[in-house]
Amino acid sequence: MRSVYEVCASAISRLLPEGGKVVDLGAATGRVAAVLAQHRPDAQIVAVDLSEEMVRAGQSALAAQGLDDQVTMQVGDMRSFGELVPDDVAVVSSSWALENLPTLDDMDRCLAEIAAVRQRTGCAVWLFNFARLKSSRTYPALQNLVGGVTPLLARNGETGEAAALTVAEQQEHLETAGLHDLHHAIFLPLPFLQAHWAPGPSPGDAHKRLWRSLPLPLGTRMDSAFLRTGLRPLP
Repeated sequence: MRSVYEVCASAISRLLPEGGKVVDLGAATGRVAAVLAQHRPDAQIVAVDLSEEMVRAGQSALAAQGLDDQVTMQVGDMRSFGELVPDDVAVVSSSWALENLPTLDDMDRCLAEIAAVRQRTGCAVWLFNFARLKSSRTYPALQNLVGGVTPLLARNGETGEAAALTVAEQQEHLETAGLHDLHHAIFLPLPFLQAHWAPGPSPGDAHKRLWRSLPLPLGTRMDSAFLRTGLRPLP
């Protein structure tokens, strides 16, 4: 999972001005927010999740990592979060959360809220999630081919991919919500991941100057590079 968090954090960082504020939706225990904070010590991040248990677990993990002064975990609903977002927010993000919403109506409410916040603040947007494949057998076969996936992670992945929209369906819902100006990235050659993003305030060279490299395992670095190469275009 770390390689996915790295790709998401890198993309958000490229959209983020120096000292910028990020609101991360459906953040669970705040893992993407934590990775972003490790790489961008200038960022201020609010990680929002509906589950009080997830928020408590995230707060404990962030405190143990010394990141609780940078990342604030907050209980909130990604379908109605606008009041949590300050006017000077730089990025609204969500990674692997849209497919976990109960219904399409819930997802549409979330996307409409993101569109309203973007219109109010001019913020950048980063959305990353599964893309449903044509055959229900393909993703489980891919996990078996990769190997080393724990049963829980495999089950969560299969559930997420099956619940996700296809790329075309997702783009249609984004357009309907008012998110007309997003760029779309699809993982190739097997399109099981999709990302949708739009720039906000000019980040200048903040990513280049402020991104802090971390001593990651070789496998994580290789997987991150593979994922980023397969997703085109990204920030």
